[in-house]
Amino acid sequence: MTGSLVGLVWTVAEAAGVKGSVPLAVLLILFSGLGVVLVSAVAGPLRWFILFRAVRDYVHTRLLRELTAEKVLVGIGPGGAIAVGMVAKAIRDLGYEPPSVLVFDMRYETRGKNPRIGALWPESYQLDGNRCWIIQGNVSSGRSLQELRERFSLADCPVFAFVVSEHVAVRENIAAYMAIGSRNVLPWITEQPTS
Repeated sequence: MTGSLVGLVWTVAEAAGVKGSVPLAVLLILFSGLGVVLVSAVAGPLRWFILFRAVRDYVHTRLLRELTAEKVLVGIGPGGAIAVGMVAKAIRDLGYEPPSVLVFDMRYETRGKNPRIGALWPESYQLDGNRCWIIQGNVSSGRSLQELRERFSLADCPVFAFVVSEHVAVRENIAAYMAIGSRNVLPWITEQPTS
């Protein structure tokens, strides 16, 4: 089977006027395939490394004075936990004491509906919005951000998001963001409704 495939490729190449050595062509194809495998193996970890470096550089140049040890970084759900952790780690990596980190649970139960935020926390729990920064990996619809702000009275709390959709950047009063666009640049999957 492999021999007939190589023969077919070689016949088509000769018909197209390509001249050369069969073993060289086979080696070229094999090394091309190996290159694809190596790039695929390195791409995942490289995305995490590049994102962390981008977060660290952005925090260093634009947010370091704001994100002091007296502040509280607030995240929402699994993606928020990753984003908050990256920001705190970036601050520590820059040689500073990072703020405290707080992550609220989030669950999308029904497609198209707002998520439940902070269900594991007492209803009366409140945060000092003057001390908080909300950190999000992605703000696309803004529903989880709105729910968090309403649930914990954080309407005036500044937000730093890695990626925001174009319409949300203005509507949701995002204080700082690294990029406008699709959340597909982030290396983790998005939270999906359970029903």
